[in-house]
Amino acid sequence: MKYLIYCIFENPRDRNISVLPPTDGHPVNVIEMQGLCAVYSEISSIVEAREISEMINYHRVIESFFNQVTVVPFRFGTVLDEHGDVDRLLSNRAEHYREILKDLEGCVEMGIRAIMDGWEIPPVERDDSLGTSSSDAANPGKLYLSSRKNHYSAESLLSENNQRATERFRDAFAGMFRRFRSEFSRLEVQQDSSNAILLSLYFLVPKDTLSRFRQTFAELVSAETARLMLSGPWPPYNFVLPGEPAAK
Repeated sequence: MKYLIYCIFENPRDRNISVLPPTDGHPVNVIEMQGLCAVYSEISSIVEAREISEMINYHRVIESFFNQVTVVPFRFGTVLDEHGDVDRLLSNRAEHYREILKDLEGCVEMGIRAIMDGWEIPPVERDDSLGTSSSDAANPGKLYLSSRKNHYSAESLLSENNQRATERFRDAFAGMFRRFRSEFSRLEVQQDSSNAILLSLYFLVPKDTLSRFRQTFAELVSAETARLMLSGPWPPYNFVLPGEPAAK
């Protein structure tokens, strides 16, 4: 038997926490130790992201607790081998999880996706020191070095553009978030927008500033040329460790 871990939370002594009925035939269990609770299901084998429904059910369980208390959410597929590992997860790392819960208290995760297209990267000037004669054109080593220089110069400029855009969006929400993360990736788009980039921005937002955050986003949409999409509130997946090792 394996143990699929959903989240950890601090037991609120002043009220009862409701638990969802079995998901995919697996009852949802809660174990408490040292005032901390771990949510888990017993499963027969390692879960994989083969079925969308499995991931939906997993995150539905986490959100059901997130809507009641502050949680440390785990990534889909976090599995422990033995029931004793669930106990040790709480007993050996109690202070670790209390620190995380303190940091996340009263906050939600909000996400912004920004599609930045039409960024034309200017051509990099040729470096004559690499040689440009007809004889050099047949030299694969020099041609490779020239192409690498052009590539890294373009990538550097693209990174600077991304950084400026990220800072602009982040600064628009100054005073409305506790922590911030960002990442970017290229998009597969039509040839006339070959430099389109997807910026993914994550904000840890106190609940009492959530309304102001949404209003600021609406104002940003009307002022920006980039295509923007807001999501959340979510459990703070991007502000905890990607995964937790089994506590042995």
